[in-house]
Amino acid sequence: MFKLCAFDVDGTLFTSKKMISEQTKEAISKAVSQGASIAIASGRPTQGLKRVISMLQIPLSSVYIVGYNGAKATRADDDKTLLSRPMDRNLANQLFEYCKRFDVSAYVSTNQTMYASKADGFNIEYESSGNNLSITVMDNMNLIEEDIHKILFSGHPQEINRMLDDARIHFSSLCELSISAPFYLECNSKGINKADALEAVCETIGIERKDVIAFGDAGNDLEMIEFAGYGVAMGNATDAVKEIANEITSSNDDEGIAHVLNRYYF
Repeated sequence: MFKLCAFDVDGTLFTSKKMISEQTKEAISKAVSQGASIAIASGRPTQGLKRVISMLQIPLSSVYIVGYNGAKATRADDDKTLLSRPMDRNLANQLFEYCKRFDVSAYVSTNQTMYASKADGFNIEYESSGNNLSITVMDNMNLIEEDIHKILFSGHPQEINRMLDDARIHFSSLCELSISAPFYLECNSKGINKADALEAVCETIGIERKDVIAFGDAGNDLEMIEFAGYGVAMGNATDAVKEIANEITSSNDDEGIAHVLNRYYF
């Protein structure tokens, strides 16, 4: 059995209807009852992940939050920060100005607020309500007093891909660029990934990477899948994730997580 089970959210823990199936909840609950800790690892902000965790109905003492693609890790029960790697303000400002070349929206999520470059930005209501955040429209990053852990760019897939191709030329040495969904380009400081945050969780618990099982589906899950002692790609995962995983399970709409966990926790 594994001592830490790590789950990406969208495309992994969530079905395509943005729900957690009852079988998945039961499988995770069994793992916790048998001593496993849980890490919810996502590009979503910490505040948004608290809502996800509440759906699982498990003791918060066993849960760790890896938000912003690994730029911040906290304990769910007392909000103690285990790791925090915010983005340099100059870089954030550069990215904000740069995105104006493309038909995309820029979002920065903090504890209570989602700052947006456009009031009618792509998926703006879904992002704010889904993460339990109010919306504030900004025309520059100086409005944000809190740390900036990630910038999310949202737009139609064709425009997101166009931006990614160009951003790789100008920013690949300065920041991490990842596609978490066809309409999302996520930007973190250079070197940020979910694996480093999971390592901080492992150190807190006192376990090794071999004790970790991790589930994911997208580009921002690659390092986490490689870090884990046992990495599982969802059936709906990208080819890149499937290539490095120890196992490919069924999709997020076909109980992919439960099928694997039920082999270890019963």
